[in-house]
Parts: sequence; C-alpha cells; structure tokens
Amino acid sequence: MEVNDLNQLPNDGIEHRSAQIAAIPQDELEKILEEHKLWIDSSGKEGKRAELGKAQLASAYLQGADLRGANMQMANLYKAELQMANFYKADLSGANLQEANLYKVSFKAANLQGASFINAELKLANLEAANLEKADFRE
Repeated sequence: MEVNDLNQLPNDGIEHRSAQIAAIPQDELEKILEEHKLWIDSSGKEGKRAELGKAQLASAYLQGADLRGANMQMANLYKAELQMANFYKADLSGANLQEANLYKVSFKAANLQGASFINAELKLANLEAANLEKADFRE
C-alpha cells in the first residue's frame, strides 16, 4: 500500500480546510470501512481503498478504525473520536483534527502535511516517520 504523491498544498494552511462536502451517513461510513478492511486484508485484490478526501466527519466515532493507507486529504475530523485508530501510511494532508481524541492513534509514516491538531488529545499517539511539514499543533 503506497501513498500517492501529493500536489502542493496552499501555503496559508487554512483555506484548503474550508471546502468540505456533506456529512457521510453512519451506514455509508460503515460500508466504506468494511470495503477498506477487505482491501487491506487482500493486499488490494478485493474491496476498495477508503476515499474520504474532503469528507465531513466532524464528531465521527471511529475508535479503533483501521484506516491504513486511506485517502483522507482535507477531511474534517473536528472533535472526532479516533482513539486507537490506525492511520499507517494514510494521507491526512490538510485534514482538520482540531479537538479530536487521538489517544494511542498510530500515524506512523502518515502524510500529515498541513494538518491542524489545535487542541487535539495526542497522548501516546505514534507520529514516527510521519510528514509533519506545516502541521499545526497549537493549544
């Protein structure tokens, strides 16, 4: 599962997070996660990679979700419950993770370029080898 090269993000770090789409209904999100799990388990031969770029997932409950290699560019995860989720090699560039619960989340080798972590709970989060260029960790 290789993450595709990214286009250069806008330099302001704000404008690109405002262009969000409608919220994804919980039943549709569950189907996306099921297809993504199948994609992971079959090494891409079955199922479908989660394509959640610009997804409106504010306050979503994704505790323990396996989103390895998912595309979540510019997703709105404001106040999302993501404890113990796995975002290994996922693309969360430009994502809004403000006030999200990221307790024990794995962002290992993830692309977090330009992501906003303002007031996020990052206790025991794994950021090893993650791209943190222009990420905002203010409190």
